[in-house]
Amino acid sequence: MKFTFLHTIDKAYAGIAIVMSTLSILSCLIIITVLISCKSVRTNGRTLLICLTVANLVSCVGSIVAAGVSVFTPELTWSNFPVCAAASAISIVSNVCAYLWTCAISLYVYLCISWKKDVLADKLRGVFHLVCWGFPVAVMVIATASDVIGFNFGKAKVERRPPWCWIDRETEKFEMWELVTGLGWRIATIIICTALYSFVQFSLSVQQGKPDEEQIDEFEEDLTLRIQKANRKLRHIPLIFVVLNAWGAWQEMASALSTTASWLVLMQVIGDHSQAFVNVILLCFLSKDVRTKLNIKCQSIRHLFSKKTSGLRPLELEELRSDSNQLMDEIELNEEQDQVQG
Repeated sequence: MKFTFLHTIDKAYAGIAIVMSTLSILSCLIIITVLISCKSVRTNGRTLLICLTVANLVSCVGSIVAAGVSVFTPELTWSNFPVCAAASAISIVSNVCAYLWTCAISLYVYLCISWKKDVLADKLRGVFHLVCWGFPVAVMVIATASDVIGFNFGKAKVERRPPWCWIDRETEKFEMWELVTGLGWRIATIIICTALYSFVQFSLSVQQGKPDEEQIDEFEEDLTLRIQKANRKLRHIPLIFVVLNAWGAWQEMASALSTTASWLVLMQVIGDHSQAFVNVILLCFLSKDVRTKLNIKCQSIRHLFSKKTSGLRPLELEELRSDSNQLMDEIELNEEQDQVQG
């Protein structure tokens, strides 16, 4: 049994998926390396970002495998079906994990900033791990046991998105499985993240708009702690998800009713594989504390390997590291004071 499907839009979809997934994999490795190696910038909130990044990394690997099936085996036969089934299982687990971890980050930031419940938010991290890793695996196991994963090419469906390794479209109740294994959780995550982000933004506007100096002094210490643990820029992670995944949700819902435009299909594949790439820009280039820490590390490496420092004695090298750490502490303190005053 053969399915031939490679057309121009199919090739563009697969090509963009491979390119964007590769960029996102590199971005994931950068995020994980930075947060693991730089302890001073690894807040409790950012440890959740590591989990989200791992999910994005696995998702991109699954997308590359699925795209490879499209590119290198344009005529799908049952001989290469196991590869497609494996890519489907990987994609289901990683995508649902990414959706749930995005919701977890939204809830964590909401509790820390809006409710000022830092202790409660930290206690929930164990629950986040149990739900965000365990539930997607359960969904994948149920889908696999029900024999519904595979190559979603079968009954005619008026859409421009090329066939992909996900749910077998010839299976019964395809629309239900489509919702359970991805689309439903994507839509729910968009709604939840939009609501929580709005609440957080409102809370920040209220806190920053208090004119009473005594009130500012009263909340100064608590606000500083919340900034250290949740980091205000972390609240933009769910917003990034909403902007990038809205195209995919729109395309999937529209394709169930009528033919969708080619440009919407291409926007979907770009958005679905770009979250880690945008996240690394937010973390490493737009977060001052991370950018400063990375700059200091780069300077230390240059000093250690440059001719100027090659002749320094161990004591002088230790003094250089001490000066760099002291500079980092002073910059972090100034940043926290600026954020509190702002």
